[in-house]
Formats: sequence, structure tokens, C-alpha cells
Amino acid sequence: MIKKVSLHVITIATLVALSFGCAKKSDTAASAKKADTVRLLEAGAKPHAKVRYKIAPGTETASTMDFRLATIAATSSGDAAVAMVPGVRLNILAGPAMESKLGTRYDVRVVKAEAYVPEGASDDLAMDLRQGVAVLDNLGGTVDVDDRGQVLTSEFNSRTKRPDVPVRLLVMLINARTSLARIPLPAEPIGLGARWEVKKQLVLYGITVNQVDTYTLVDQVGNELRLNISMQQTALPQTVALPDDGLEIAIETFRMSAQGDAIANLQSLSTQAVASGSSLGQMVVTSVNGAERVQIERTVDLRITPR
Repeated sequence: MIKKVSLHVITIATLVALSFGCAKKSDTAASAKKADTVRLLEAGAKPHAKVRYKIAPGTETASTMDFRLATIAATSSGDAAVAMVPGVRLNILAGPAMESKLGTRYDVRVVKAEAYVPEGASDDLAMDLRQGVAVLDNLGGTVDVDDRGQVLTSEFNSRTKRPDVPVRLLVMLINARTSLARIPLPAEPIGLGARWEVKKQLVLYGITVNQVDTYTLVDQVGNELRLNISMQQTALPQTVALPDDGLEIAIETFRMSAQGDAIANLQSLSTQAVASGSSLGQMVVTSVNGAERVQIERTVDLRITPR
């Protein structure tokens, strides 16, 4: 049972720690506009100016999103296990953009998902990995954003309603893009050196995680912003039940820290960005066979490249 529990916990901890931010759905545009999550910390050097996205109707942006996951180490009942989680590349198409009552509306779709097959992997394992990510092909949805890059509404497309689609994985991938692919901008005028933060609360697998993203404007040339990004996640002690898996997980501690850089083109539907992070989680997993204490450490690299 130790192996089964460890695999479940590794999966859950990976999804939580990979989230890198979340855009919650809003029932109405009005509710979204009231919930301004961007807080300016420092206005930066003068001169100050308002910075806004200027997405022309018909704009399309193709990009790739690469996950590179390093070793995950789990200890349970005194036994250590090490697992390698393969990476994935998503070829994504955003657009065409169109004007809407809320701002700018566009579709985002995974054109093709590719698995990174570990060197030396057997033919059967390689096939399993490729088939596992192929289910992500054509998944996506529609979003409305304002000229500050804030997501006002979002909706999955019909492809996501298929029973074979891993909705939790889809949500995780969307979350991963939110903090990096569309940088939210402050309402106030800013200059070089400006810093602002976005506080979010994620709920993944029933686990509530608090996140703070901090952006620093390093340079601006025309419509391109160069930024430094810092992301922090923490979770208070909490217990969640996974009845489908026959598990109960008591989170004792969880923290994640990530750093990155981005070049945001104010006329594009995707940002060029790279981020690396690490997380540490301690939890107690209870199954029909009893309770086990588990510690998980992992690292991840994420890259978004417009094409």
C-alpha cells in the first residue's frame, strides 16, 4: 500500500506545487471588475505612465509551453522512494482576438501536446507517455480580459467535457500559464523599477493554497516590458478527503518558491517567460491500511515561448 499511497501523494503535491497561479471564474463581468487583485507596491522612477495592453482585433499568437520536472523524493514510514515525472510540451494557439463588452475575447487551445520521453525508456513506456498527453490535444476555452491583462471570465470548450479528459490536469495547466503568459498590470501610472503584487487563493484537489506573485518592471522598450517575477505559495494545516481514491490527506506544511523573468509584448496574446521553483510539503496520508507520514521535495522549470 505504501507504493499506492506514495504515487497518489506525488501526483497531488505536483499539481499543487505546479499551479503557479490561478484565474478564478467569475459569474459576471461586474463581479470580476470589482475584484481588483493587483496592488502597487512601488511606483518606480519618474516619468510615470499608465501601461496597458493594446490587442488589435484578429491578433493570433502561437506559443509553446514546456514543463521540465526534476526528481520527486518521497519518504514514507522510513522508506525513501525517488520518481521521475516526465515533462510535457504544449503547442498553444491563442486568438483570433475580438472586441467584447468586457474588453478582449479570444480562444486558447492546445494544438498538440508532446511528452518528453526519458532517455533509455522502453518502447512501452514511451508509448504510454505519448498516449497520456495526447488526450490534451484540442483542449482549451474562451477568455475575456481587460486592457490590464486581468481575466474577467473564462469557459472551457466542449472538448473538455469528454469523460477521458483529466480535468484536474487541465486546470493545473491553465493555472500554470496565468501568472506568466498574461502579466496583470497595475491601475496606477508606473515607471522603471515599479513593483506590484497579485494575491490569489488556489483550490486544487480540495487543498487551499495562498499565492503571492510579485512583478518588477526592469525595462520598457516600445510595447515590450521586461520584468522579474517572484512567486510564493503557502498552505495552512488542513485535511482533505479523496473518497474516489480511498484517501484522506492531512497537510501539515507546504511552501513553494519560484523566480522568473518575462518579456511582455503589449500587442501579443502571450508573454515570453521562464520560471524555476522548488517546493516542500509534509503530510499524513490515511487509507484503509492506516496512516503514513510523507515528505515531498520537488523542483520544476517552466518556459513559455511565443512563435
